[in-house]
Amino acid sequence: MDGAYTLEARAYDAANNVKSTSIGVNVKNSAVADIIAPVVAITSPKDGTIISRYTKTVNIAVASSDNVKVTRIELYINGYLAATSTSGSPNFTWYTQNLAKGTYRLQAYAYDAAGNIGSSYRITVYK
Repeated sequence: MDGAYTLEARAYDAANNVKSTSIGVNVKNSAVADIIAPVVAITSPKDGTIISRYTKTVNIAVASSDNVKVTRIELYINGYLAATSTSGSPNFTWYTQNLAKGTYRLQAYAYDAAGNIGSSYRITVYK
């Protein structure tokens, strides 16, 4: 365990006389480097979803996990940063009422404190 400790050594002779000495030490265990990237997935909408022209908003649900902790999630739409969250499993609201007809690609990235980055599969939706 980390902390300050005193180590003592004692030496005895045949007449049971004792001589001792001590030394102070500070123990700091080195942490194992976090090299595991977070896992992230867009759970809604599903790949291939068609957004009705009457739909005003689409809920984008993202799930993530990490061996230590996810610190940030970013949502990209067609390669542009659309939203950021510090929640491990955020729901984003995408305003789609005025979107042009076309193809939209969604992807999420998750970051941990060690700088590891995980990315979701790209989800394609159509309007």
